[in-house]
Amino acid sequence: MSDVLSAARERHELCQDRRNIYKDSHRRCATFVVGDKVLIDSHTLSDSAKSVTSKFAPRRDGPYVITKVISPTTYQVSPADNLETFVGKYHVSALTPYRSEVSDPTPQPVHAIRKRGRLPKMAPVDLTPAPVEITVDECPEEELPSVSLAADLPDLPSPDAASRRQRIRTKKSCSCCTDSITTLAPHARRQCGAKGEDVTPT
Repeated sequence: MSDVLSAARERHELCQDRRNIYKDSHRRCATFVVGDKVLIDSHTLSDSAKSVTSKFAPRRDGPYVITKVISPTTYQVSPADNLETFVGKYHVSALTPYRSEVSDPTPQPVHAIRKRGRLPKMAPVDLTPAPVEITVDECPEEELPSVSLAADLPDLPSPDAASRRQRIRTKKSCSCCTDSITTLAPHARRQCGAKGEDVTPT
């Protein structure tokens, strides 16, 4: 029984060493000296009575000043305005270096993030050409040239003469009656009501 317990203990210690090696390979080597300014992680609890929400509370508090190095992983901190006041001892994992001055300005995004949804409609563009104002230099009336439009236009027949020219009146007697037929154009056709004879004038 003792052999089984010792073997289990050795196996457990071997697993612990393996986990420590894997964890330490990703550990950030942060070392501080006396006088360094640091920020302390704050673990704020939500309190509805005080209207406090841990989600919106600041994640770190400070800056504080390291006044004593207790161990390679433990430091004693004090307020920056009163170094004689003792705040507490904190592990290196709860401390963040404080950077008071930022050397590089905040970079601007290359492309602005577009909001979700459809793009806004563009305003319609008026393609109607702008009216052109033509100005004529003022001059006395006696200097303006007189233009006679009637002299340049050819003689055109009056509408009454043209309409009379289109109306051609011819008379022809029907063979079955004595009535005379009057046509308005050469292509007009009319048949006699009695025999159906074509009386189109020639």
